[in-house]
Amino acid sequence: MLNSETTDELTSLTELTELSIPDSRVFATTQLSPSPTLSDKATTEEERSEIKRIFGKMSELGGFHFENDAGSGLFRSYLGIVVPLTGTGKAGIVVTAKKPRSWSPTDISAAEKAAKILGVLASAYLRRPNGPRSDRSPRPVQDRARRLQYLSTALQGLATATEVANTVLEHVEALRLGQIVSLGFLSEEAETMRFIHGSKVPKPVADDWQETPIDVDIPMTISVRESRPVILENPAEIAGMPLFDVEAQRSGIVSIFSAPLRDSNDQIFGSIAIAQTSSIGVNADALHEVVGVVATALGRAIRFDLERERSRQLLRAVLPSNLPSFANLETAWSYLPASSHVQVGGDWYDILDLGEKAVLIVGDVAGHDLTATRTMAKLRHSLNAYLLAGRDPGRSLTLCTEMLETAKRKVFATVIIAVVHLETGQADFYSAGHPPPYIQRRGGLVERINLNPGPPVGSFESTYLSTTALLSHGDTVLLYTDGLVERRSVPLDASLDALASDLEDSSNQPDEICSQLATGSSDSDDDVVVLAARWSGPVVALM
Repeated sequence: MLNSETTDELTSLTELTELSIPDSRVFATTQLSPSPTLSDKATTEEERSEIKRIFGKMSELGGFHFENDAGSGLFRSYLGIVVPLTGTGKAGIVVTAKKPRSWSPTDISAAEKAAKILGVLASAYLRRPNGPRSDRSPRPVQDRARRLQYLSTALQGLATATEVANTVLEHVEALRLGQIVSLGFLSEEAETMRFIHGSKVPKPVADDWQETPIDVDIPMTISVRESRPVILENPAEIAGMPLFDVEAQRSGIVSIFSAPLRDSNDQIFGSIAIAQTSSIGVNADALHEVVGVVATALGRAIRFDLERERSRQLLRAVLPSNLPSFANLETAWSYLPASSHVQVGGDWYDILDLGEKAVLIVGDVAGHDLTATRTMAKLRHSLNAYLLAGRDPGRSLTLCTEMLETAKRKVFATVIIAVVHLETGQADFYSAGHPPPYIQRRGGLVERINLNPGPPVGSFESTYLSTTALLSHGDTVLLYTDGLVERRSVPLDASLDALASDLEDSSNQPDEICSQLATGSSDSDDDVVVLAARWSGPVVALM
């Protein structure tokens, strides 16, 4: 059994694993067989009872437990992760939701990471020979290694500088090396520094210190200008830096450590400040090690952001910027790059004006690299040329396959073409292995257009047949790429049904539809393109 002091400290450890999963709550426990000790966020006896029940089921399985719509109790959906502790017992994370839901790969990854961190912390805690220490003073080697392992684990898998920075601020505060943490980033011109602050920085101070010239004398700017750590170990030393002394008194700071952050090329890109509001003192050796971990993660993330922005600039250069408009066809589109890739892929959209017809095109070249983007540009221009020259859309897709067969590397692409006759509302669809289009009828009914698709462009020559549907005044056609509906943990049919449900609940305004669907796919592992077109012409029956 764990005593109350142990439980209190484990509670502080589990707070480090707090996740940000929409419409859910996070519970954590550390248990020693056979008697579990629960440390959680439950506020009612009913909640506590149900969480204990779920932990019991997880304990029986001894590993990953995933449950949707349990059908009993206060909550309707559960995501559970169990990891063994070193020695005896298990550490676990349970995420709950009050409505039935499907947990995304991002949710599962976050919970797995949190459970591993909890396991590391709890194992280290339980290995202490004398239980909890009243003086809270760290052992120089064991606790330093544990802190660095914990911080490194927390930073693994994070891609963008924003993700890394927020995680650093959250977790460095929890390492008990300082109560107040701030990060500063040098501007491209090296004339100013932009700051982000941890949660313990008083809001008035954080609001006042968003950005400052590099020549202002505070620890974070000095450490960058002079390429050295700045250590002020007591209020008397802080008083020697008058401008910072004012802010230190506002924040309750009695000592501070600031150090430059260097990238892999040894170039300084910013600084970190870790301050104390108690007389515990500055542990410079331990803080230098933390700075090394933080600098490596942030430097990698900044490179990721830079490469990603360059890829996006390339994509903006090859995607259409000005598309035609029509008197009785309102169009809108949205492009959302994948959240997990540095380089953008080969998704594209297009609209062509063929006089009495509008041609809507959405395509997706396989891959996330420069080859995919270049192939997309070549395929887009070739397909447009065939269609503008009067070729039948089916024949145009065949010609695109012949064109790609000459490429040095085998490349495939899925394409959907919708030809809308502007006066009659007739819509002819051609698919090369692409997900099915939808029509949102004016009354709210959503219809999936079941096509007989040909093979993806670039695979082998084939005949592409059309499927015809008739639009009524106010009906909207929706085309999209597979990033909108494909999720590793969700069957495709379920995702397609969910998309139909989302369309039923959305407005019939194309721009609102595109914005809503793209926003809902912000965690997709693939690029997402959405193109919507609402026909507002008169209804004319087909002959």
